[in-house]
Amino acid sequence: MAPAWLRLAFASCLVALPSCSSDSAPEPAPQFDQQGSFVAVDNGGGKLTLLRILAPFVTQVGTYLFETVYAVEPASYDEAREMAKNPDLPIQVPETVEKRDALASRPHEVVWFRTLTAEEENRVP
Repeated sequence: MAPAWLRLAFASCLVALPSCSSDSAPEPAPQFDQQGSFVAVDNGGGKLTLLRILAPFVTQVGTYLFETVYAVEPASYDEAREMAKNPDLPIQVPETVEKRDALASRPHEVVWFRTLTAEEENRVP
């Protein structure tokens, strides 16, 4: 067993250490194909579509995204961000599938993120 003075010195060093750097680091921004991401997609004509990624699904021919499409038409990405914060958004299409590359090829922005609810998880096949 180490002498008392050595244990005390070690304990003093631990107290002097700063808190874990990950405690203060900002969380990374979610990706557009990440489960739980709200994505505003520009389909042209000045209207955005707001959708939510339920789950990515990887196949041999590519990655597909299970999505929920909301029955809202935000005029800007900022407006889409505010709408996405509402947990009671009206749903236009509860679940649909889209190829990841098709979504990636259109102008889009991740506007919000939160983990899926149990109901949303149940929509994933």
